[in-house]
Amino acid sequence: MAGQIALVTGGAGGIGRATASRLLREGACVVLADIDETVEAPRMTLMALT
Repeated sequence: MAGQIALVTGGAGGIGRATASRLLREGACVVLADIDETVEAPRMTLMALT
């Protein structure tokens, strides 16, 4: 997956977050998209995945 770009919908939790983590471990550049009512959730997700 190195050099590939992946767009993961629902990336803030559950299956989407697990998928994003896996893709990052495989070397992909991952973009997360999610609808979340809290302001801090996307920032916390990015910090946890990096």
